[in-house]
Amino acid sequence: MKKSNGGHGFFKIDDFLMAQKLSWITRAIKYRIDNWRIDLYILAPDYDITRLRKIDIDRERHPILFNLVESLEYFHGQFIKENGNRFLCNIFCTPGITYDNGNSVISIGTFGRDFYTRHKEIIRRLTYSDFFRNERHRTLDDIRETLLPLTVNAWLKIRSAIARTEQLLKKDATTDRLKISIKDLLTGINKGSKKVRQVLARTRTRQELANMRTVTTFCNLVGLPVPENKVIEMYIKIWGFPFLQNEICEFIFKQRNNCLMLNNRLNAIDPEVDATCTLCRIRGFTIRDGFEHGFFGCLSINGILTKTCSLLVPVQNVESVEFRRMYWFGIVDDEVDMHVTFFFDILRYVM
Repeated sequence: MKKSNGGHGFFKIDDFLMAQKLSWITRAIKYRIDNWRIDLYILAPDYDITRLRKIDIDRERHPILFNLVESLEYFHGQFIKENGNRFLCNIFCTPGITYDNGNSVISIGTFGRDFYTRHKEIIRRLTYSDFFRNERHRTLDDIRETLLPLTVNAWLKIRSAIARTEQLLKKDATTDRLKISIKDLLTGINKGSKKVRQVLARTRTRQELANMRTVTTFCNLVGLPVPENKVIEMYIKIWGFPFLQNEICEFIFKQRNNCLMLNNRLNAIDPEVDATCTLCRIRGFTIRDGFEHGFFGCLSINGILTKTCSLLVPVQNVESVEFRRMYWFGIVDDEVDMHVTFFFDILRYVM
C-alpha cells in the first residue's frame, strides 16, 4: 500500500505474483509462437484468450495454464470495479458479477447444462452492456428477440446479478477514467506488470480498508466499532506526513499497528522487566500495563485527559463513546477533523 494511504510504500506480494502470471497471458495474446500459447488460444472461446475461465482448463492436464487462467479470472473481478469497465466485460464466470447475495457467479448452473451446451458460443460472448439499452435494463422479451432465448429463471438470476453489481459499483467506483476492455489493457502493456498492479491496488484500497487487520485490531483495542472509510483513511495515513519529525512518525505508526513496546510486552521478552504500569506503581497500585491502559485506562493518564479536555474540547465526560471517537479517530460532530486527530496523537506521544 502507498505510504500516503498508511502503508509502507511497498507493493503487495500477492498482487505482484498475480501480475507476473498475467504478463504470461499478455505474451500469449500477442504472440502465438509456443505450444503452451497455442494451447491457450485453442481452448479459448472464439480464440479470445481474455475470455478464458477456469472451467475451460483441465487442471490435471494443464496445471500451469490453469494457474494462469485462475489469476486472469480473479483479475476480471477486480478490473470491473474501475469506472465503466464492467460494461465491456463478459459476464460468464466473472467474480464480482454475482447473485444469491454474492454467493453465485453466472455459470453453467445459471442457464442449465443442456441450454448452455446448445447456446455456448452466444453465452460466452455475452457482455454486461448487452443487458442495457439507452442506459436502461433490457426486458426479457427484448433479450429473447435479439440475443438469446433465456428462460425466466436464468433471466431473473442474471438481472439480480446485474442489479447487485450496479448497486455496489456505483457506490464504490474507484476512478473517473474512461472505460477500457481487459484485452485493450493487457495488449497495451509492453513490458513489466506495473499497470496490472496499479489496477489491483486501486480497486483494493477502498474496498478492503475496513477489513485490514491493522484496522480491526486497533478498533478492538480501543473498544470502538470500525468507522467509515474516510475516517480510516485519515487516521491510518497520518504517520506518513512529511512535516512530522521521525520520532513522532515512528510513534504514530507503531501505535496504529499495535507494536509499541509497553511494559507487558517487554516482560514477555525479559521477565526481569516489571509488567505493571509505571505510573500506577508510583501511586501504589499494581495494574498490568497494556495498550488501552497505557493510553486511556491508567488513572494518571485519565486525569491528564480530563484536565486537558475540560480546557480545550466541548466533551466533558472522557468515559463517553463520543469522547473515545474523538480521542482515537478525531471525529467531531460525526466528521473527521485532522487537527483534532493530530492534537491527540501528539498528546499521546508526550504522555
